[in-house]
Amino acid sequence: MHELAAKIRDNLDALTGEYERLLLGIAGYTDMPEQARREAARNAIQLAAAGLETGNQAQFVQYVQAVAVARVEQGLEVDSVQQALTALVGVIEPLIVTVKAASFLWGGVVQMQAALSQMMMERVRESEERFRSVVEYSRAGIFIMDETYQFIYVNDELGKILGYTPDELIGMDFRQVLDEESRQIVAARYVSRQKGDEVPSRYEFNLLRKDGEKRRVEISSSVTRDAAGKARTVAQIWDITARRKAEEESRQLSRALEATHDGVVITDTDGCIRFVNRAFENMTGYRQAEALGQNPRILKSGLHSDEMYAEMWQAITSGQVWRGEMTNRRKDGTLYEAQLTISPVRDTAGEVESFVAIQRDITARKQVEQALEEQQAFLRQVIDINPNFIFVRDREGRFVLINRAMAEVYGTTVDDLIGKTDADFNPNLEESERFLREDRQVMDSLQDKIVPEEIVAGVAGDERWFQTIKRPLVDEDGVARRVLGVSTDITDHKRLESEMRASLERRARQVQTGTEIAQ
Repeated sequence: MHELAAKIRDNLDALTGEYERLLLGIAGYTDMPEQARREAARNAIQLAAAGLETGNQAQFVQYVQAVAVARVEQGLEVDSVQQALTALVGVIEPLIVTVKAASFLWGGVVQMQAALSQMMMERVRESEERFRSVVEYSRAGIFIMDETYQFIYVNDELGKILGYTPDELIGMDFRQVLDEESRQIVAARYVSRQKGDEVPSRYEFNLLRKDGEKRRVEISSSVTRDAAGKARTVAQIWDITARRKAEEESRQLSRALEATHDGVVITDTDGCIRFVNRAFENMTGYRQAEALGQNPRILKSGLHSDEMYAEMWQAITSGQVWRGEMTNRRKDGTLYEAQLTISPVRDTAGEVESFVAIQRDITARKQVEQALEEQQAFLRQVIDINPNFIFVRDREGRFVLINRAMAEVYGTTVDDLIGKTDADFNPNLEESERFLREDRQVMDSLQDKIVPEEIVAGVAGDERWFQTIKRPLVDEDGVARRVLGVSTDITDHKRLESEMRASLERRARQVQTGTEIAQ
């Protein structure tokens, strides 16, 4: 072997050039930079010479196999490395002159080829195991499909997505699990991909489960070819139905938040503002970019006590909903009245993770309420200083409005009389029923009723004379559901009238008596 090793060293440059030329035809070596490929060829020949120099076939195999394994570790295919070994022997073989040397060399090569084949088998097995582990435990549905759209491999997850067992899917036409729209989309892209055209590697479409339910999925696929050169589509599918539904719900919620006239603020548990809607911007004058990261204290007017804010914070941090009204301050310093509802939002563990505050600008309403209160106070003063009896009753005879004079004649207060009926205070049931009939008659006829004079029994049992006018109060729909009454106490007038009548009668009698005496 020493003689063969010496010949190799003597012809190193020529052998390197020949070996490099052969490597150019082997996959993996072709892509190497020229200098790297030349060095690889030279090193392999030198290592072969060193192995032959030992005269020990086992060491020769060990020397050369170390280079082969290194090439595999660098990413070359085992088949390419085996071809490179055969080419190496082919370069050295012309220098062999003895049968012993030929047997030594070829015997070593056979051992190396066998070792590489074993390595290749182990790597294939490891690769298959890794593939099986990845595929079977993947959360994506994985399948391989032939040119006729038939499933030739599916994993368990795809079966779960579609509601079939893997055995039921094998051999099934992929188009059977597509709705009409998706069938056209997938078919068009499948044909384009088979032609080698550029198409998106990921896109969405609909799948039909075995039970008929439609699921939205995302697919990522590529075309490869098997050992026979037949096209195979390898694809992964993710069920994104829940995600798309959540996204749509989020979009709808976002649109709703933007469409509402109520200001919406979302903060974290530290009170840092994370979201505001357009209504909040319009209501407060703060743009979203200005409000984010701030604390709702930017709206504080200074008109509320610290105790009120502490009570509110205690409520929401303990998971309760807080409702109330508050005076807030806009960015420009003006004040507005807000009706607030602050609700805690809990995470899946039940812990409070944020707060949602909804505020409605009730400034105009509060102004109307204040004006109404002032108007009612004014009206109350007007009717209370009026000595006449003023009242409003509904169809059931309940007092809706009365003045102080009316309450006093019943021996009670205005507040006690509201909601009560005449029968609750008047012992004269017949009189109370007559009042109710008259009220309903006025409401039904939509005509005023004037009672020139009538005797009404007082609560204390005394009788007084009244002149009463009743008028129907007509609603916007043209129906009278209440009656307004004004009663004037004419008792003194009737007493004076009676006294005058009595006086006239006395004078008449006196005149008549005087005339009779004169005769």
